[in-house]
Parts: sequence; C-alpha cells; structure tokens
Amino acid sequence: MAHIPWGKFPTLAEHQLARRWLQFMADVGRASNTIDAYGRAVDDHLRFCANEGTDPVLAGADMVAAWIGDMLERPRQRSAKTPLQPGTGLANATVQQRVVAVRSFCKCLVEDRLRERNPVRRGQSSRRGRRPRQGLVRRLEQAPWIPNEDVWQRILVCSSQAQ
Repeated sequence: MAHIPWGKFPTLAEHQLARRWLQFMADVGRASNTIDAYGRAVDDHLRFCANEGTDPVLAGADMVAAWIGDMLERPRQRSAKTPLQPGTGLANATVQQRVVAVRSFCKCLVEDRLRERNPVRRGQSSRRGRRPRQGLVRRLEQAPWIPNEDVWQRILVCSSQAQ
C-alpha cells in the first residue's frame, strides 16, 4: 500500500469513500505530486459541500458549479512566483486541475454504483462536423507579453551596450 500523508487532507481523510479512492490512485502508481494535487482538490470539494450542508455523494451538477464559482471568486494568495497578479480567484489551470480530480472521484462513485451519473461534465472535441462541447471550465490562454515603447528602448540600449 502506497503511503499518503493524510494530515495534508483532513476532510478527505475523514470521508471513507474519498479516502479509499485516493488510496486506490496511489496504489495504481499515480505520482506523489498527482496524489497531492488530487488530495487537495477533493479535500477542497468536500469542505465546500460540508459548508453548504450537502452530502458530496449526492451533490449534483449545480453543487459542482457552485464550487467552481467559489474557486473563481476566492481572494488570490500572493506568492513569490506570482507577486503581480491582482484580482480574485484561483488560476484557471488550478481550477481545471481540481475539476479533473473531482471528476475522477465521482467516476469512482459511479463505478461503485453509489451514484447514477457523474455530475462533473467533461468537454468533447468536435467529431464528424459536430460542434465541440465545452467542459465546465473554459481553458484560458494567456496572451504573450509585448513590451511597451519604454521597455523596447531599454532593450535596445542594453543590446547596443553589449556589442
């Protein structure tokens, strides 16, 4: 049995089904960073459901949507990596990653016949001329940084001094 630091995910550790799912993921060889990310994601979802008074096994798509909305509105924490990102909400990639983990957890509940359907919809690419179906969280691509005139001038000065 693979070791999981349950202290990192206290809400998940108390939820028997979620604990069993994460242990399964670890036992089938998921990387420790994946286990950590999945654990944090499902722990967050379970805490949200508890705060809303909803059993996560019975939570529907509306509860998943409310959880996503909550993640998009949370105050952003500043870190050394992203000191200049003002605003609110978790990063788009973080929200997507958490949704994937909860989808996997709910898939396990469906496979164990504890749920009829997975409430976490997944997107689908276009096939046979059909329009693609968007997932719950739209993938945002950040536009490349383009320096303004002042920065261009500083670049030119530095490059001419280097020659």
